[in-house]
Amino acid sequence: MMALRSFGVSRRETVLSNGVRLVVFERPGQPVYLQAAFLAGSRFDPVGREGLAHFLEHMLVAGTKNFPSKDKLAAFIEQFGGEFSAFTGSEVLSINTAIGDPTDFKQAVRVLSEAIKYPLMAPKTVETARGSILRELGDKKSNPERMLWEVWRRLFFQGTKVGRSTLGTDVTINSISRDDIIRFQSDMLVSGRLALVVAGGVTLNQAQDLAEANLLVGNSERFTLEEIYRTPL
Repeated sequence: MMALRSFGVSRRETVLSNGVRLVVFERPGQPVYLQAAFLAGSRFDPVGREGLAHFLEHMLVAGTKNFPSKDKLAAFIEQFGGEFSAFTGSEVLSINTAIGDPTDFKQAVRVLSEAIKYPLMAPKTVETARGSILRELGDKKSNPERMLWEVWRRLFFQGTKVGRSTLGTDVTINSISRDDIIRFQSDMLVSGRLALVVAGGVTLNQAQDLAEANLLVGNSERFTLEEIYRTPL
């Protein structure tokens, strides 16, 4: 049976000062991947605001305090041979960075910190994101294969929050306001819902020091999976 050590990988973890779990898969000399995974996916969308988590994802990568547009944010990390991405699923909203040279890891952390802690949420950008999401929904509806999986999920998980569309609907997307997004960000991007995962040529101590200095989001009680299943449908 293959184990992590077979690939020269050591798994280490700790808990940051605000209770966030940090897991590091150390592999010396390798490119580094960093993920901030929040238990803030589409199953937490308020009724009538389905698609809110995905909308927030768009806003987190649309521009920040020091990088006021998506292009500037991407250009900064790309100059170090890195990349920046985000994803929303049923349970998790994640913001991810990757960097080729481990000595540039602090730049990946900087970009992640900007996206999580200092998104601009400009009103004009909200409307631009709304249009982008509506086009994304339209593309999905016009793709039979993607719609098949949407129908499958709706039927398989019927009667549960997981059965709802991650994208939402035309009606719910148009009903989401800037205040809704900011409120959802404040409620969901907190320490009790966050896990940080690092893989590559960075040690646990290096990752911990940079996380403590740059990635401490607002404090909250730890939210567990058991809480999800106790939440009413």
